[in-house]
This record gives sequence, structure tokens and C-alpha cells, in this order.
Amino acid sequence: GEGVSLEVPDHRLMTADRRPAGGSFLRSRGRRRVAHDPDERLALLARVARSNGIPVIAEEVDALRARAAEGRCYVACLCLFKRGKSSLLNALVGTVAVPTGVVPVTSVPLVVRYGTPSARVRLDAGWQEVAPDAVPGLVTERGNPGNVRGVRGAELFVSSGLLRDGLCLVDTPGLGSTSGANDAATLDVLPRLDAALLVTGPEPPITADELALARELTRTGTPFLVVVSKADRMAPGDRAEVLEFTRTALDRAGAVPRGTVPEVSAVALPGSWDNPDW
Repeated sequence: GEGVSLEVPDHRLMTADRRPAGGSFLRSRGRRRVAHDPDERLALLARVARSNGIPVIAEEVDALRARAAEGRCYVACLCLFKRGKSSLLNALVGTVAVPTGVVPVTSVPLVVRYGTPSARVRLDAGWQEVAPDAVPGLVTERGNPGNVRGVRGAELFVSSGLLRDGLCLVDTPGLGSTSGANDAATLDVLPRLDAALLVTGPEPPITADELALARELTRTGTPFLVVVSKADRMAPGDRAEVLEFTRTALDRAGAVPRGTVPEVSAVALPGSWDNPDW
């Protein structure tokens, strides 16, 4: 920010004489040496933020360093409300991890990570451990309408093999519900994603709002996959028509997802129906 000093004592930075055999990871700016190593740069940024009284930046940087060190990759599930994304996430991890319902449910982004079953929520005062069964009352529209309780985020740890290597799935509030706060909470996570799973469906097929979201992901270079969910509710001929409509609409909108557009069902287990895309 304007007025923030980047003055750091020289002894905190490595000198050019200690560069690795493969080449220098330092570059000179006058009499100073600036590390190329990403972790060193982040550590420097955190120190500068704290020394200039900007703890919120330092906290974000510390979280990013931990995320990189642990190899965590964040993939958010995005869609209009009631597309079945929460059910789809539960099917992916193999357990009932995130709340589901017949009305718009999620009001706060919920991260599902690998670990011993537990949960925590982030409030203005920081992270607070909570019981896993308390999570629905904090992240759902029924328990926390419009996020009146000021929950900034939540994490649920489950022992799913899919998440063992660092994949973190993010359940976001569905777009287009009656709560504008839900839309804002979902859009706020977009810049922090490594990838996205854009869930559409047959009733209706992909909408203008979903296409706009796909275009935004394309514009920012965020890798994303488009999935047609609730495919068990369609006859084979209807599924083919919906898939063709979805692919054509994405192409005309200039949205470029990765790979093909698979069709899946969160309620029909793999192999229980004719679905090669699961």
C-alpha cells in the first residue's frame, strides 16, 4: 500500500555468494539482494506487513505459506442454488460432510479438508474449534441466515482418501438465492481458488448467470470443470440433448472449461446406472 516501507536489514537476506549450483535465486537492486524463493518472499512480506501495522495482510501471507508448505489445493464447487452441489461434494468424499436440504442451504463457504474428524470456524477474533455437528448451525441459511453471526469461514476435517494428498473442496453458497450476502460470499472466494467445479443441471440447463461465471473463470485463468448433475432424473435422450446444449452455450459464451462436460448423479452410486462419467 502507499507509504509502506520495504526497508529490511541486509543481514536478513542471503548474499549472492550463497547461491545454489544451479544458478542464483537472488537478484541485485543496488546494494540489496532480494530472494527469488517464493517462501522467502512471502516471509519478507509478512515481516513488512507486521512492522507497518497491517496484521490482516500478515495473517493472509502466513496462511498462504502454510497452504503452500502442505501442498493444499482449493477447488470450489460453484453453481446456482439448488443444483445439488452439496450432495455432489458428499458423494465425492464418501460421507455426509456438508449440509443439504430442499431449500437454499449454505450461507458461508465451508472447506472440507483431510484430517481427524473435527471442525473449526473463523470469527473476527480468529479461529475457534467447534464440534462437527455444530457446523450446520453456523454455515447454513437456516442456522445463520444472511451470516448474521459474522462467520468468516469454516473448515471441516474428514478422513476421505480423495483429500489425503492436499485436495480441499469448498462448498460455497448457491448464487441467485434470496440473500444477496450469499452471492457476495461466493464471489469473494473466486480470487483464492486453484480450480473450480461449476455444477449445472437439467432443470433448467445452464443459465446466463452460470455462463457469466464460466466466462469470469476463463478470464482469470482459473482451471474449471463443468458438470451436469442430477443426471439420474433424465431419460437417456434428454441427457444427450442437455449435454449438447451445455457444450454449445459454453462455446458461444467464450467460456473454456477443461476437458469434456461429464454427467453425474450424487444419489446414484458409481456402477448403479449407465453413467460412464462418474
